[in-house]
Amino acid sequence: MDKEEAKTVIRTIRAYYPNFMADNDREVARIWMYKLMKGNFEMTMAKLDHYAEKETFAPKLAHILYIEPKEKVDSEMIASIEQVEREKSDPELSRQRDEKLKKLSVLLKGGASDE
Repeated sequence: MDKEEAKTVIRTIRAYYPNFMADNDREVARIWMYKLMKGNFEMTMAKLDHYAEKETFAPKLAHILYIEPKEKVDSEMIASIEQVEREKSDPELSRQRDEKLKKLSVLLKGGASDE
């Protein structure tokens, strides 16, 4: 989320819990902003709304902050690595891959391709 969205989250917490950050500690507010900006705004707000429906005390970050799981990125990376491994293990795919890499290398060096 961006800075304005993080501010919205903090304002919403203050609306639900008037004593939240009542001491106006700038360092605590800065840390909350920093951490909130790592999260997903819509999902964090949904978690905050759900939390506020059930709890009487102000939330901690762990109660409301939603950070996208890295599994999605990791699974895409793993799939790419597996594809490369398959290409390397198959003799024909490996040969085709090597040819493409050679052509790419020639193009990057400023040469002309056969095709």
